[in-house]
Amino acid sequence: MSSSAITIFSSGKWVWFLTFEILKQMKPILLLLFDKMPEPTKENTHFENTHRIIERRDWFFSHLIDESKGRVFYKVMRALWNLVIIKYDYDSDYKFFADVTKEEFDKIPWEPRNKKIGLCPHWRYFDD
Repeated sequence: MSSSAITIFSSGKWVWFLTFEILKQMKPILLLLFDKMPEPTKENTHFENTHRIIERRDWFFSHLIDESKGRVFYKVMRALWNLVIIKYDYDSDYKFFADVTKEEFDKIPWEPRNKKIGLCPHWRYFDD
């Protein structure tokens, strides 16, 4: 499917539902997580793969434009990453689900990101 393809999820009805019905309800919970939970680090987590996810989180946030850091978007994204890290580190079922899903992704071809379209104004592009 091309990046210009229109799907049922890009229609106004579903965009509105996701933005105003789902994400609006999740935002206070994620902000609470951001404000109250300790940040997962390599020092306070156990597993090597948890540490790898932490490295990917830090890579992701090193690419966000600095102006994003004070925004609710930044806090929500950081809370989502941290929730995944925390659940992976202590919950064996989530760890299993994540591991087998990653194994399956490794088996399939993945279309590379088209660097000529869809540039994000909140992303710092490095030669990586």
